[in-house]
Amino acid sequence: MNRRTLLVAPLLLWGLARAEAQQPPAVPGQDWWTSAPVFRSNYYALKTDLPAEDAQALADHLDATFESYLRLVSMLPVRLRRPARLEVYLLAQEQDYQNVLRLRFQDDGAGSWGKCITRGNTVSLVGWRGHHTNEQMKPLLQHESFHQVAGHFFPGLPVWADEGLAETFERGVMVGDQLALGEFAEHDKRRLLAAVEGKTIVPFELFFAIGADQWGQRVRGGAAGTLYVQAWSLAHFFLFAEDGKYKLGFLNFLVNLNRGADWRRSFLAAFGAPDFQAIEAKWLKHVQETPPSDYRTTVRRLDFLAAGMAKLREQEIYPETLDELRGRLEQIGFSHSSDLFGESQQLAARQPETFTVPFAEAASGREFVLVDISPGAGRRSSRQQPPPKNVVVQGLKPETFAVTWQPRGRQWQYSVISGPAAERVVRAAAARTARTRTPTDPTEQADTAEPVEPPRDRPNTPEPRPKFRKWNSADGNYSTLAVLIEYGDGRVRLKRADGREVKVPFERLSPADQQYVEQWQARQ
Repeated sequence: MNRRTLLVAPLLLWGLARAEAQQPPAVPGQDWWTSAPVFRSNYYALKTDLPAEDAQALADHLDATFESYLRLVSMLPVRLRRPARLEVYLLAQEQDYQNVLRLRFQDDGAGSWGKCITRGNTVSLVGWRGHHTNEQMKPLLQHESFHQVAGHFFPGLPVWADEGLAETFERGVMVGDQLALGEFAEHDKRRLLAAVEGKTIVPFELFFAIGADQWGQRVRGGAAGTLYVQAWSLAHFFLFAEDGKYKLGFLNFLVNLNRGADWRRSFLAAFGAPDFQAIEAKWLKHVQETPPSDYRTTVRRLDFLAAGMAKLREQEIYPETLDELRGRLEQIGFSHSSDLFGESQQLAARQPETFTVPFAEAASGREFVLVDISPGAGRRSSRQQPPPKNVVVQGLKPETFAVTWQPRGRQWQYSVISGPAAERVVRAAAARTARTRTPTDPTEQADTAEPVEPPRDRPNTPEPRPKFRKWNSADGNYSTLAVLIEYGDGRVRLKRADGREVKVPFERLSPADQQYVEQWQARQ
C-alpha cells in the first residue's frame, strides 16, 4: 500500500467510527435489527445474522476487496469528496431483507438480491444470502461495495461507468489477497456477440447518456442482461483494450469527476470530443478479437502443477520443463483435489487439459512454463537439492499468475500469486533467460574468441567502489543517489551518498528501479 493509500484509509476508518457512533434508533418491531450482531473488520462493521464463521469470512473478503479499490484510488490524485460512512447489512432470509429495506431505507427490494443505497453521506450495502453459499455471495459484495466507494470518490459517475466498473470488480477473482481483474469469460463474449447480431446493443450515443431512471426502466423491461454485460465490456475496453491504450485517459476521466466536473466535461478533458461511432467500432473489435479467459481454472491448474512438483520432490525428482513434469506425473498416476473458490474438484495427470492454460488455442503463446529465478540458479553442485522451479503463465492478458515457493524448515511451501508480484516473477524469468542464453553450437565462437590470460594474484588491488545510481519513486515525486545493499522480504536497502541507509518497499520504486533490483538479485 503506498503513501496515498495510507492517507485515504484512515479517513474511511474515521468515517466508519462515526457510522457506528451515529446509528439511528431501532424501528419498533424490527426484530432483526435489534438482534443481529456486528462483526468488525479493518474497514467495515458488518451487521448480520449469518453464522459467525461465515460472517467473519465475508468480512475478511470485504477487506481484501476494499484493498483492491484502494489500490485503484491510490493511483490517482484524488481526494475524499465527503466523509465516508460505509455500512454493510447481510441478512440470512429474504423476508428480513425486504423488511429492513422498507422500514429502514424506505426502499422496495422486490426481485433484488442486494442493493447499494445512498442517504446523505452514508452509503449502505444491503443484501441477503438465502440458500446461496459464501462463495456465491462474494461477487455480489464485490459489485455493490464498489458502488459504495465510487459514491465517495467519484460523484456524478455516469451509469454506464458506475455499473461497468462494478461489473468488472464483480468478475474479479480473489487470488491470495489480490483481486485479479480483466477476465473475459467465454459466456460473456457469446452474449455480447449475440446481442450485436440481434441488434439489442444500445447505440453508444444513447448508452453514454443513459440516466439512472432510464436504466431502471430498461432493467424492469427485461433488458438487464444485455445492459450489464454491455456496461462491463465498455469498462473492460477502456481499461484493457490494445494493451491498456485507453486506460490513462479513463483514469483521467475519473480524476476529473473527483474534482467536481460533470461526466461530459470530464470525458471531453480526458479523450477530446467523443466520436461515439468510432468508439463503438473499436469496442466491437475488442469484443470480437479478445480471446476468452478463465482465471479460476487457470489458478486451479497452477495449484495442481505445484502440488505435483511437491510430490515429486519427495522422491528427489526435479523436472526441468513442463513436458518432463507431465511425463513424471503421468508415470505415478498423480491426482490432486482442489478446494479453491469454494468448490472441490479432482484434477489428474491423465487429463491432458490439466497441463494447458484455458483457451490456449485462441491465444498465441498462452502456456504454462517452468522457470528458475532463485539466486545461484545453474551454479549448484550435484549434491545440492535445487529449490523448486516457479511456474508462470505466459500469454495471458491483462492479468498474469505464477507459482512461487518459500522454505519452511526442510520443506518448501508454494503459493499461487497474481498481480504485480506475479509480473515480477515473469520479468525476472525473462531477464534470467536473456542472460543465460548461449549459442546452441559450442564451437560458434571458437574462431573469434580472444585468448584468455590466466588470472594473477593481485593482493594490492582495491575492491571496486560501489556503483551509485539515481533511484526514483513510483509516483516520480522523490529521487535519491544510492547504492543497492540488500533486497529481501519485499524491501530494498539502499546506502545513500551521505552514508545513511534506508529501507524502501519494493512496490514504491519506479518500474525501471524494480527491474534493476530483480536483475541485481538474480546475479547474486
